[in-house]
Amino acid sequence: MSVLGSLRAGGSADLTGDGALAGTLYLGNPPQPGLGRVRVLDADSGRVAREVWSDAATGAYQITGLATDREWIVLGTDPTGVQDAAVHDRRRAELPT
Repeated sequence: MSVLGSLRAGGSADLTGDGALAGTLYLGNPPQPGLGRVRVLDADSGRVAREVWSDAATGAYQITGLATDREWIVLGTDPTGVQDAAVHDRRRAELPT
């Protein structure tokens, strides 16, 4: 999996931790994996904690440095603005294995 790098470390100390979220970004109709900006927001406050790009070929992303005791909203957006956003609500970061 190739992640194109973090755009912003962001977030305050209460949002950071050892947890990670990973997945595949699908955009379009029918949904296809692809390149997009993936933001992780704290479900309670709406604050953006991290932001990365998904892999253009596979749609894979991984976001690290997240608290495991919080719920997160994962928001994937199309950089061209053509496709609607993809959202996963109330996800929990897990410790890497």
